Amino acid sequence: MDIVPADSIYHSQQAVEKAIKAALVLKGIGQGAQSFRLILRRVRHSVPPA
Repeated sequence: MDIVPADSIYHSQQAVEKAIKAALVLKGIGQGAQSFRLILRRVRHSVPPA
């Protein structure tokens, strides 16, 4: 078993946390875009064609 310096463990943990946060942000953006599309579809349906 290799001895790993504590600071490299800390940096890898930070990298993992950043990746998780980025994934959550992207997921949130995706959900927001989906609901935005649903809202646009509803608006289009409620507005009578000119």
